[in-house]
Amino acid sequence: MTTLSIIVLLAFAAIGYHFGLRKALGGSASPDVQIHSRPQYHGTWTAIWCAVPGLVLLALWISLQNVVITGLVVNELPAEVQQLPEERLGLVLNDIRNQATGAIVSGELSPEIKAAAEHYASLQQTSRYTMFLVAAALGLLGGMLALRLVAPGFRARNSVEAVIKTGLILCSTIAILTTIGIVLSVLFEAIRFFEKVPVTDFLLGLKWSPQTAIREDQVGSSG
Repeated sequence: MTTLSIIVLLAFAAIGYHFGLRKALGGSASPDVQIHSRPQYHGTWTAIWCAVPGLVLLALWISLQNVVITGLVVNELPAEVQQLPEERLGLVLNDIRNQATGAIVSGELSPEIKAAAEHYASLQQTSRYTMFLVAAALGLLGGMLALRLVAPGFRARNSVEAVIKTGLILCSTIAILTTIGIVLSVLFEAIRFFEKVPVTDFLLGLKWSPQTAIREDQVGSSG
């Protein structure tokens, strides 16, 4: 459904470009009318507002969808399951997702977990269709509003360049913040590691024991 949503938004953008271009050409047909920007900029302006808001919505929706659905499913699980440790609850949620998608589960599931898996699958399907409808409606609305602004005096070139400039600044900011996040993540984990393992032992020690336990009864639980 995500792919279909993107295709529909791109189709809206192509149609919006055509109508924006035609309207700009119609406005500039009269010799007494001075058009500020070339008709192609008016078409591009309309295409941007047909596609970009819907694509931004899709990105946000996809990034938050699993978090929201998982929270709704967890709230309907039995109280004793909700109170499990985080690691155990994660395994239960993994079984629920696998059951919902038809993948292999860890073992025989209880009726409550099977019901939660059905609910999870239902919420996912509802979310996909809602996402498609909202993105399509946003694309249509954005195109209609942008098309209303197309006129000989509208500064379409300035507006298009401002949108492109904003997008480039946003992309560069995300890249910088991502790099800073990676550096800080490595730094904090290194600090936590060296709080338990002295630097001298790490650099000069002769004992190699890279075991890490998930549960207390596993091998390596002592270090």
